[in-house]
Amino acid sequence: MKDPAYGGKLGRRDSRVRPATSGLTNLATLADRLRSERQRSFVGRGAEIAIFARLLSDETSSLLFVSGGAGVGKSALLQELQRLAVAAGHRALSIDVGLLAAHATLAMPALRDQLAAFTRERADDARAVVFVDAFERLSDAGEALFAELEGMAADVLLVVASRRPLPTNLSLDPAWSRLLQKHELAPFSPEEADAFLEQRDVLPDARPAIQELAQGFPLALAVASEVLVRDDPLRLTVAGMQEVQHTLSRLLCPAAVSHAQQLALDVCSIARATTAELVESMRQALGVELQSDAQDLFNWLSQQSFVQWHPSGLQPHFLVRMALQSRLRLDRPRRFRTLTQALREYSVAELVSAQNPDADLGNLYFLDRNVPMAQRWLPSEAPSTNPLQPARSGDRARILELIAQREGAEAQAIAATYLQRDGDQFEVAHGEGLGGVLHHVALESATSQVLLDRKDPAVPLLRQYMAQHPLEPGESAVLFRWFLDHEHYQSPSPRVLAITARQTQLLLGRKLAYSFCIFRQPEDWVALWKDLNVPWEVLGRFRLGEHEYSVLAFMWRRRTLRDVLVNAWRRPDGEVPAVEAALSADELRVKVGERVARLAQNIKLTPREAEILEQLCLGYNFEDIARNLSIRPRTVKFHQENLLRKTGASSRVELFRKLL
Repeated sequence: MKDPAYGGKLGRRDSRVRPATSGLTNLATLADRLRSERQRSFVGRGAEIAIFARLLSDETSSLLFVSGGAGVGKSALLQELQRLAVAAGHRALSIDVGLLAAHATLAMPALRDQLAAFTRERADDARAVVFVDAFERLSDAGEALFAELEGMAADVLLVVASRRPLPTNLSLDPAWSRLLQKHELAPFSPEEADAFLEQRDVLPDARPAIQELAQGFPLALAVASEVLVRDDPLRLTVAGMQEVQHTLSRLLCPAAVSHAQQLALDVCSIARATTAELVESMRQALGVELQSDAQDLFNWLSQQSFVQWHPSGLQPHFLVRMALQSRLRLDRPRRFRTLTQALREYSVAELVSAQNPDADLGNLYFLDRNVPMAQRWLPSEAPSTNPLQPARSGDRARILELIAQREGAEAQAIAATYLQRDGDQFEVAHGEGLGGVLHHVALESATSQVLLDRKDPAVPLLRQYMAQHPLEPGESAVLFRWFLDHEHYQSPSPRVLAITARQTQLLLGRKLAYSFCIFRQPEDWVALWKDLNVPWEVLGRFRLGEHEYSVLAFMWRRRTLRDVLVNAWRRPDGEVPAVEAALSADELRVKVGERVARLAQNIKLTPREAEILEQLCLGYNFEDIARNLSIRPRTVKFHQENLLRKTGASSRVELFRKLL
């Protein structure tokens, strides 16, 4: 028996919907049964359904354009919207984009005939709705499709889903812009993802690990849940996680047809954002020969459906990045390491050459985002630009006000002297009021004018050090007298790290012997400096008003700042960090971090497991760890059980002993 709801090779028409039941007697065809199962398993998307219902009842609306990355659930949404439209008495047509994209010359006449027939079948009380999925695959055929659709009835509603944003020719057309609504489909919320996994019979205790991996993308949730239910309903194993990534790679990632295209895919998978200049630099670093220039290769990459345009360059979709990077790391680990190191060197070189207040450490932050040691310090999302800019005359009163608020009247008086003479050496972060202050002074020698006529208690310590360690020809030194944030003062917070990014840029462009910085609580930074193997020492301390301050010197002759950034989180063999002993709590944190990192490498802990193990060793309970990491206590418990299993420990105490 042929189902009249389906017709033609190009399109699928629905004229009715059959209710889902627990039995099969009311399901006439297998298509009915599949439709019923899809309806049963559909979760969330309440906002999108509400938008569609509103547009469906508004005959002045003609186009709903839904964009979103691969695996975000566009196809499932369109199927549900089509079901709802038919259930409400409307007629629906679904266009086979794959056939149209592959055979546009032959398929377009057939589609034209089908659209004409679909229009003639119009009922007085039914609005026609045409659904077009995977619109990005049409490329040039997309304009031809819209030309055909314009011949339909005036009240037709088009629902188009695409990995790419709305085509420029439509967004700039004043007629279409008044008749359409754009909507970007986001991944599932944690609640929607939990409901999705429940529909797929995933046990509650196993869901947090899948949610962390999938980040709310339905395709990744579906693949991971299938692997989990098949292999081990209680946990997603390391082998299972690798299988998920390989499956996503097969589903989402294109196959390169040349070594040059493979290079572009590899760079895109690792770098924060890809530009033509970056591709050319990586080509030179890896010695890849190109038949055309890097710009042509970049243009090819930009046309792929899995990439998105950003002001800083091309960025792949989250799932595609994860799949591409997994394929590279597993199949060609040496190439992955070489390319990552080349990207680090490129990012540092960009900081050196840019020399403008907008430069930041975002590219390096991104490369380090999965390094367990780095995750303790780096912001979850680095600022896209550095907020600091040269202070204006109108900022001076607010600079003094902020310094007085944070450090007192004595520091304010000293800052006023610096401002009067060297006001152009202050930079500020604007926002709601004055967000932060950075003051930097170049020093040529111990007899520099800035060190002679100031009533600053830090100056004698600076002069003594520079006299004992005179600058050689071509060398320089920099003093950061004030760096402070309105909300976090000098703590290693994301806002303060943005200020240190500007400090980094100011230091990189010089042949630097050393630099100085004034801290009130340097112990907050000690573990970070040890992790990075930064050479530093305390020159002395002084008291100003109610607070005590430390004057620190960073000895870049021993290890350059460039080397610190390029080889971050690595300790050269045999080299002992030349740093002053930290407080016992900081020493404990550093030692625990180092031992956890070694254990994580030996038994292949995930970054999250290593992070939780470290916090367990430092004495935090489940609730504290959950609050620190913004996760649930049961998730912490789940990871602890994984740690016990992987290490073969029977208890937390035995687990700690394995670290000794």
